[in-house]
Amino acid sequence: MRTRPLCSNVFMNLSESRIESIRWSGSEDERWYVDRLLDKPLAYRRWESSHFSLVKKVAANRTSRGQIYGLRKARFSLVQRQALFQHLRDAQVRGRRRELLISAFHPAAEFRKAVTSEHEQFLRSNSSLLCSDYLGSKLLNDDRFEAELDAYRSGYMEFFSLYCDWVVAESQGGDFPLRPMLSEMKQTLSRMQARMIVMPLAGNRREVARSPWD
Repeated sequence: MRTRPLCSNVFMNLSESRIESIRWSGSEDERWYVDRLLDKPLAYRRWESSHFSLVKKVAANRTSRGQIYGLRKARFSLVQRQALFQHLRDAQVRGRRRELLISAFHPAAEFRKAVTSEHEQFLRSNSSLLCSDYLGSKLLNDDRFEAELDAYRSGYMEFFSLYCDWVVAESQGGDFPLRPMLSEMKQTLSRMQARMIVMPLAGNRREVARSPWD
């Protein structure tokens, strides 16, 4: 494990280099996010601002271990931020159901502006996830976290999809018999997240996992 913490500028410079490398040599899925971000200068500047805020919080930790835990925590937040548009896209939500969900999450916003905002956040969050995955795996040697994050993301999207079903049912005055499952799934995800944030680092099986925020 790296013994010295890194500054926010190092994290940011490496992230920007990662975005550029994905544009030319990333997978098709990775390029999909990055191309749409880079095609719009204003969207890219907004990503730079949001991503710098993220890495600045990570860099504020005074130890390498603290930075690893901070980066793990940030990735959970990114998964959650991209969830609404991910659900709309994957489930091909259209028409009245789409309007109900957008209204539920953006009650004071005009529909088209809210959709545009969610799409931009989706691109920013996924681009930051690509950078954060790279920083965690290649720079901070936190490979063990990656596979579990994929499992968490899948579980979170299942929970979020069910949550959206409940939102639509409630807005239409209907019953939702699966409501108790939401609490159970949320508790499971919370436990999974808490365990993953402090899971032992690679190559140190005897380490006692403690959170720097405890």
